[in-house]
Amino acid sequence: MRYDNLKAAVARMLAGRERVESDRFTPLRSHFGFDAFFCTPGLEGAQEQGGVEGEVGRFRRRHLVPVPQVESVDELNTLLEAADRADDRSHIARRLKTVDQMAEAERPALRPLPAEAFDPAVPLRARVDRNARITVRGSRYSVPAEHGGRSVEVRLGGASLTVMAGGGA
Repeated sequence: MRYDNLKAAVARMLAGRERVESDRFTPLRSHFGFDAFFCTPGLEGAQEQGGVEGEVGRFRRRHLVPVPQVESVDELNTLLEAADRADDRSHIARRLKTVDQMAEAERPALRPLPAEAFDPAVPLRARVDRNARITVRGSRYSVPAEHGGRSVEVRLGGASLTVMAGGGA
């Protein structure tokens, strides 16, 4: 499960490292069993996230410049996986073991992933109008006419929208 937009983790920034987490980030964090640790905003915290951002930049420069010419997303993913495996076989300055060997040494300390997948869908409610449509975040969707005038449950996912009326989809 990817959570690509970590800005969505924060609903509001408070003083220092304090944050109000978004409604969806808290269940995600609970599902995977990790604690959130936020960087200090501004110049005081500028060095706190540089390692990860530096690695992203290094990977981009090493493997994506010039921009690879591919025919499909699948081909791009294959190319990225090969680049990732190549990086795993490399050595970080003055270390005797490869990145992959160091990761394997840490693996026993990691907890297993949860048995159930995390459902990232946002639960919403919508009212079915007289034209048998619902409006979800500015977009209209048709629903069966028999639900006209009723309130329905909606689960909005990244690539799907599920409408449930009366407890069933």
